[in-house]
Parts: sequence; C-alpha cells; structure tokens
Amino acid sequence: MKSIEIKKENIIAIVDYRTELLGILMWISGYHNLLPECFSIYENKFYVENILNNFLKYKDEEVVKEFMKLVEKHQFVYDAPYALFLQLNEHLKCDKLDNYVFKERLEEDEAVYKFIDKLEDFAKKINFENYYNSNIELYQKWTKYVLECFEKGNILNFYNSYFGKTDKEFYLNLIPFASDGSFSASIGNKIYDMNPVTKDMKEETLFEREDYKMVIGAPIHEFLHGYINPITEKINILNSKTNMFDDIREEMAKQAYPTDVEIINEHLVRALQIRYIINEFKDEQWAEWLTNKEEKLGFIYIRPILKKLEEFENNRDKYKSFEDIYPEIVESLKTKNIPKQK
Repeated sequence: MKSIEIKKENIIAIVDYRTELLGILMWISGYHNLLPECFSIYENKFYVENILNNFLKYKDEEVVKEFMKLVEKHQFVYDAPYALFLQLNEHLKCDKLDNYVFKERLEEDEAVYKFIDKLEDFAKKINFENYYNSNIELYQKWTKYVLECFEKGNILNFYNSYFGKTDKEFYLNLIPFASDGSFSASIGNKIYDMNPVTKDMKEETLFEREDYKMVIGAPIHEFLHGYINPITEKINILNSKTNMFDDIREEMAKQAYPTDVEIINEHLVRALQIRYIINEFKDEQWAEWLTNKEEKLGFIYIRPILKKLEEFENNRDKYKSFEDIYPEIVESLKTKNIPKQK
C-alpha cells in the first residue's frame, strides 16, 4: 500500500495507512474506552461510524485480542502504539523494534512479535486496502490544508533560527479516528506528530481560514521534542536520578512526566511554543494567556526559561547553538526564584 501524502521541503502531511489500521484496532478492541478524552466523537462521527459498521464484526479476531493483552499488561497506551506501528514496513512487519516500545514500554515481551506477525493477514481479511482507498479524496483534502497551515506559519524558519538547518523530516500524521490528544514519535530521521482532524471534516471548509494558528499548535509542540529531547540526552545535566524538580514532581507525574529529564523537556518545549507565538505573530496577549495556562498546569519554571530564551535570541553572537545556553537555563532554575503569575 501507499499512504496519501503531500510534501514541502522537510514537512510531509500524511494519512499513514499503518496508523489507520491501528485506529481500526483501537475502536473494535475497546482500547478507545481507556482514553475517552482522546476518542470522544465530535465532527468525526461519520468516520468512526464507518469504521464500526465495516469492522466491528472482526472484534473477536485473535490479533485484536493480542493487541489488548499488550495494552492491558504493559499499559501500552498514548504514544506507544503509534511508535510501534510506525516501525512496521510496507508488509506490516518488523523484525526488531527499537528500545522505546520494546524494552521500555513492552518490557521485552516477545508476544508483540506474535501480534505483528498476524497484522498482514488481518489487513487482508478485513479488506483494509479497499477501505483506505475509499477515503482517498478526504485524505487528500486534509493533507493539503494542514500543509498549507504549516507553510503559512513559517514554522521551519523558527526551527532553523533556534537549531540550524536539519535533515530531519517532519510528518504531520493525521489520525481522523481520534478526536483529541497529539502524540509524537521519532523513527530514525523521521519525527511524527499524530494529530486528530475533526473540525468540519466533511466540508470544504475543513478549518476556518482564520483559525489556522490552532491547527499548527500541537504539531509545533511535538516536533520540538524531536530537537529538545536529543539535546537533553546529549548534555546529560539532568537524568532519571536527579531531583531538581522535587517541588513539582507529584503534579508532573500525574501528567506522565515523572523524571527531571521529562520535566525539563516539557518546560522547554512549551516555552519555545510561546516564543514562536511572540516571534511570528507579535501577539503578547496570546503569549501571556498561554504562559498563565502552563503555570496553572504546574509548569511553574516557564517564565525564567522564557527569559533565557529571549536572551538567546538577542545574543546569537555569544550563543552559537542552543546547546550553548542550555546549561545556563538549568542553572537559572536552581535558584527557585519563580516569578508570580500575572
């Protein structure tokens, strides 16, 4: 099979057939009940109903049961299933999974390979290729508009100004079977953002043109992880054993950010989003609203980070790369001198 995609420079808007097959599994297996906030039916009602009408009769297939066994045994949810399926080849096979999904999330459970081995036959049995091809016009419309939004937002220019030009490829992977939540996955040189498409899905006005800023918000966040996470790992100032963020750890853990590495990554990514808004749209009111929102979510170190990011932008003769200011950012947080919310 071949996925519907449109490419412009390093940005690829795509409805990946692998994650579409995953979406079918998520709906007919009962997985969607585990994350109701991500699978509530909004404007994508027609799409979900089409899935259920066509495929719910296959819910007792062995591969469906094996999928849920992995989910329930290992809490294999959120970004993990997407990271798994994006490693499959054109035949829905994978001989060796990367450590994230296999060792870290699946605890080296060999049952995952048994599950993978059944996917190709399952796809043939449910006539998945015919289903995917029947939606091609919708997929083409969605990918076209989302790519236009990204171009309009000059996002690559912002990334390049902070991190330099890159050979990474950014995949805007649309998942119309979901209604909320956005997840990232890095597969080699490819960075994916799994992004629901719900607003006016059946209409030509897929998104209101003036609302394009909201379309690009989640992908900006997820793609930034493709830059920030490797830098954090490389510099290795904070790791799973440090305790700099003990004051907010409990709150962060509730949001699936239990370690200092994850906490600093999330702070940096969210702060960079705000700097993007300021640089691209000159909208201080929007930036302040978002800053307050992040603080209320527990990201109380975002203002000192924003201050250091502005310093980075204004002193590029001093800071040749983002890695140069990274240690200073961490050092500035050790004082615990957190400005009060405005």
